[in-house]
Amino acid sequence: MKIAVIGAGHAGVEAAAAAAAAGAEVDLFSNEGVLPYFRPRLIAVACGQSDPHAIIIHPAEWYAARGIRVHLETPVMVFDPETRRVVCKATDAAYVAVVLACGSLPIIPKIAGWGDGLPVMTLWTMREAVLLRDRITPGARVLVIGGGVLGVETALRAAAVGAKPVVVERLPRLLSANLGGTAASLLNEQVATAGVDIRCNRSVQMFRREAGGAVTAVLDDGSTVEADVAVCSIGASPNRTLAQAAGIETDRGVLIDANLQTQWPGVFAAGDVAQRRGSGVRCSAREAALQGKVAGANAAVCATPQDLQPYTPPQPVIALKVGEVEVYAAGEAGGGEAHREERLDDGSLRRVCRLLVRRGDAVVSVQMVGSREGFDAACKHWSGQ
Repeated sequence: MKIAVIGAGHAGVEAAAAAAAAGAEVDLFSNEGVLPYFRPRLIAVACGQSDPHAIIIHPAEWYAARGIRVHLETPVMVFDPETRRVVCKATDAAYVAVVLACGSLPIIPKIAGWGDGLPVMTLWTMREAVLLRDRITPGARVLVIGGGVLGVETALRAAAVGAKPVVVERLPRLLSANLGGTAASLLNEQVATAGVDIRCNRSVQMFRREAGGAVTAVLDDGSTVEADVAVCSIGASPNRTLAQAAGIETDRGVLIDANLQTQWPGVFAAGDVAQRRGSGVRCSAREAALQGKVAGANAAVCATPQDLQPYTPPQPVIALKVGEVEVYAAGEAGGGEAHREERLDDGSLRRVCRLLVRRGDAVVSVQMVGSREGFDAACKHWSGQ
């Protein structure tokens, strides 16, 4: 039984492992030239806090021992979902089942000057992380575009190595998708104390080249930020290119059923690229790995009488801890007139905020800054479970 896994991120690796454990021969196709790695740890690599080899998920021997053939620098050019034929430089063959684990791609903003050879880039691949290691250094001026989880972590890690980071966020607060006003205010204070210059309610309108290879970002209010390097971190979108070319149903992502199967029997999708019908896209390394396990196991039995395994989504949470700054959240951000915040701490610790957010009687969010105490217990009250 031969199974193809297209994409070698968290979902792809787990799918390959699950299928191999069920006795399948597995081909794992990767666009990149390095073995699969823990993508969330790229920021530490970029800031010189981790070596590239330290974030590799498994050594080559691990795959070989399980009968998983890893094809690096091997993008799939053609995929036929009806016959499950995969065409690339390594093969032209039909498979019993295929798992699409194509991941997501960073969103590139429409900013004048982007792509003109300026030191402006995303941080999404090992190659980009290695390039940034030579730029995010003590004293370097680092502009981070985007104040979400990855943007804030990038800025904090840059500050920790002695760089001078500036975060530009177009919304009123950092982590606006995850935190309401109270928690975000404390987070903002702690991030600033860590050495990050924060510019909320601002957006970059254009980049201008400066002498010596630097760049100036012009903001919407006319102010400027000079930087030796700019890192864009404004989110990601599912990589639907292969699926769309193959005629597989997509919305924001590749549409799947409860068993992670597309409309084509034997064709599954997992990770950032996958979207459950009636739900949104959830880009998360943790969830990608969980989906990959189920998709790989189902791929291994889809041609047998055995029932497919349904996938149960976990509670979506965010967690960030860099130095003295830590934040944890589950559920919606809150902050509207219909929301009510309920403190779980007595407010005596200036650096700690632990709260529930309610809409009516329902708990719709758990938000904690400065401490994780009681987070798991509080999440049990969250209505999203």
